Amino acid sequence: MRAGGRVAWKRLGLAGTGMAGQRCGMVLCLALAAAPTQAATLTSAPFGTMRDGRPVMQHTMSTPGGGGVTFMSYGGAITRIVTPDRWGAPANIVLGFPTLREYETKGAEGGLYFGALIGRYANWIAGGRFTLGGRFIQVTRNYPPNSIHGGGRGFDKQVWDISVNQRWVSALISAIRR
Repeated sequence: MRAGGRVAWKRLGLAGTGMAGQRCGMVLCLALAAAPTQAATLTSAPFGTMRDGRPVMQHTMSTPGGGGVTFMSYGGAITRIVTPDRWGAPANIVLGFPTLREYETKGAEGGLYFGALIGRYANWIAGGRFTLGGRFIQVTRNYPPNSIHGGGRGFDKQVWDISVNQRWVSALISAIRR
């Protein structure tokens, strides 16, 4: 992590990526550093409610210099990164949607993955099938005839648990499914 308000990402790891019914989890840590004499901040606010009733939160990490990153619990998606442009003016450099409903419809149903966590695998699985350890595995073909970016219920469509730490201005995105 570097001082001066630059965003630092650190993937802490994947654990137990078993098939349905087995324990699997993912942890991603976001941290924002500010110069030692400046204080970075972390704010949280409701972003909306999923069609199934689950609430979604949006979290913003900011530096006094105007830089920052905003992400939401739905898909762990980054919705804004504000950084100086070539003239020094703060600008959002993230492509996305203004509302949760659009992430659910245009994004999820339209095959767009704007800012979201991708997994349990990224890219294509041709024909939606592969062999692992001599076993034939068939996965959801969400982009017929192939499977892409975790299938129909990939990481991008989960509502993640977000733990915030005001003391260090950091957030932990995690989920353990059994």
